[in-house]
Amino acid sequence: MDMLTIMEKIVKMIKIRRSITFRIAKISAVGLYTFLVLSGSLQASKELFIEARCVRCHSIMSEGVEPLRSTLREGKKIRDLSSSGGHHDKEWIKKWLKQEVRHRGKRHPAYWKGPDDKLDEIAEFVSNLKSKIPESQVKAWLKELVETDKGLDLPKESEYIEVRK
Repeated sequence: MDMLTIMEKIVKMIKIRRSITFRIAKISAVGLYTFLVLSGSLQASKELFIEARCVRCHSIMSEGVEPLRSTLREGKKIRDLSSSGGHHDKEWIKKWLKQEVRHRGKRHPAYWKGPDDKLDEIAEFVSNLKSKIPESQVKAWLKELVETDKGLDLPKESEYIEVRK
């Protein structure tokens, strides 16, 4: 190989390397933007989950969402939803909250009466919860919340759900 051919190959490699570096930087920027948007969306969905008073009966240990303090004090059963998305998809969760399907022979005890876009947001949020936390770990966390008198304090009513007996 002559010197000119070697130089051409080096220039070509540099161009390829620059192109790859640019693509990686572009992908990283898009990934960071997506992460930031999803993080904001995740936080908003968590807040909606709390505002809709889903925390009256549920916790999400994987997301640090504590149940209501009053529910803990009363000793009521808390169902942690950290892994719910691994069992049910968004559409099923929407039907469950509207009491259109049964799970283990029962309907969801609270009926969704809020707007469809908020239902869609909560169902999307819950369907993406796929952490596998051992039940013993969840029970220990809930026990600690009871012992330290932690948990959320919220007003009694919600505009999103109605408890039907």
